[in-house]
Amino acid sequence: MSVWVRTVVLLLLGIGALFHSPLRFDIPTTAPGLSDSRQGHLISNMLDEPVPPLGEFMDSLDYAGGDAVVGVYVPGTLAMPVVQQPVGAPSFISNQANVVTQFELASQYGNAGLLAHNYLAGAKILQLEIGQLIYLFFDDGSMQVYIVSELLHYQALSPKSFTSDFRSLDYSSGQLSAQDLFYQIYAERKGVVLQTCISSQGVLDWGRLFVIAVPNDNWRLRMLGFGK
Repeated sequence: MSVWVRTVVLLLLGIGALFHSPLRFDIPTTAPGLSDSRQGHLISNMLDEPVPPLGEFMDSLDYAGGDAVVGVYVPGTLAMPVVQQPVGAPSFISNQANVVTQFELASQYGNAGLLAHNYLAGAKILQLEIGQLIYLFFDDGSMQVYIVSELLHYQALSPKSFTSDFRSLDYSSGQLSAQDLFYQIYAERKGVVLQTCISSQGVLDWGRLFVIAVPNDNWRLRMLGFGK
């Protein structure tokens, strides 16, 4: 792994929201300045956002050709367009309320990584449950359906440090480096990963949630008329 890629990996998992290092990437430090009341207001507005019918959501997306993800839909939970990270800005996450950002580095490992702040679109990611279907829409007009298979929770031992180690809240597995956690989440699986921060003890980025979803081939077969 090159020094540059290792730096990006550490920045992603060590900071979580990916915008605390303006010296490296000139990213505004927005989350630490949020008051509790402002954070609560944003989350409340996000959770009150209605989920449109699937067909209506599909028609609202912009398709320009290509293999990028342009939309993500979970029936009854969320319907969000997906934006791409600007070239040369691997730590970018959109500050728009109802938008998620595709993590370009995860794409290099054959996965669709979707990132969101937990006080914006991430508030709905925190509501996802095992067994829910996730519809991904791509720039070429195609769609793939996934099913949530795992919810992985980690505490960042140094939330404001991009070299933070992590501790699983689900398993007794000791501490993991940011690099090791990246490989476990984004390199060893093939599917979709929705990532946001876990707020606890008054710290907005105290931990990380990774929602893991795998391709739902049975659903595709049923749609084609071959399944039962």
